Amino acid sequence: MPHSEFWQEYNQLGEPLKNGGRPVISGNPKDDEDSIIGIVIVIVVKKTEQGLMLLWQERSPHVDNAGKWDLSAGGHVDYGETILQAAHREAEEEIGLKVKDERLYYAFSIAQNARRHCWTFIYDYSDLADDFNFNDKEVSAVKWVPYKDTPTFLKNYCKEHVAKDTLYFEALKGWLRLHGYC
Repeated sequence: MPHSEFWQEYNQLGEPLKNGGRPVISGNPKDDEDSIIGIVIVIVVKKTEQGLMLLWQERSPHVDNAGKWDLSAGGHVDYGETILQAAHREAEEEIGLKVKDERLYYAFSIAQNARRHCWTFIYDYSDLADDFNFNDKEVSAVKWVPYKDTPTFLKNYCKEHVAKDTLYFEALKGWLRLHGYC
């Protein structure tokens, strides 16, 4: 089976398990399992005269939550992959972004639940021309949304679990403020 059909699992200390990976078909770990699955999210931002903008992606008709909006790029860490490699891969797979490390910043990590841990990176797209070649199997469109409109956008257009993750967006707001983005 191809490498990408297995997710990296972690123990309770955050150490990668060397078990061959979790088959995608098994889905996320259940409450009675010991392993944790890793998720990476790359949030693409740019400073403009109108203020800070966040890039969002619309999910294609070929995936769950079709027609709903999600953060710039993200997904599971593949077996044997580092978190940084996963961030690069997901950004390129979903929105065609070839990540330059000098524009990529580790922001924070957060336990989204007992079996899913998320590492978040910020990609500064300021002063770059829009050139997104998104994967139409997963993404049907991308668009910039003013950061100040995030609460309304989450409520009206986003995947339900994204819209309800208030702790995640408080952490994001804190990182953006601390680093002078807003």
